[in-house]
Amino acid sequence: MIVPRQVFSHKLQTRHSDLDSNGHVGTQEYFRFCMECAINASISGFYHHFVSNISLFPILKADITFRGQSVEGKELNILTWQCEHNPAKMYFVIMRDNVRITECSFIFWENKIASVLSKS
Repeated sequence: MIVPRQVFSHKLQTRHSDLDSNGHVGTQEYFRFCMECAINASISGFYHHFVSNISLFPILKADITFRGQSVEGKELNILTWQCEHNPAKMYFVIMRDNVRITECSFIFWENKIASVLSKS
């Protein structure tokens, strides 16, 4: 995965609650980190088409490749950008100490989730 020049960057620090029984950040947490980055990117207006909170759009497909691990207390830098050919596809790279540890992509449904609560 080639990272373009223009990306949105989101930093976070891993917490004890992110760890699995082996003391490494759990697999599911990397998805959460990417989604947190996507939410911040969409709210800031970085993504085209998704100009509000992207968490309102269901993820249709997610792909992830793990290249390394992380532990508690490490700063991670999550980079994201939008596919040039498919505006519903977002790419993510997670870096730890300038080393790429995770690559991920999400394809979002382009329609928002309907409100679950109806007003009576």
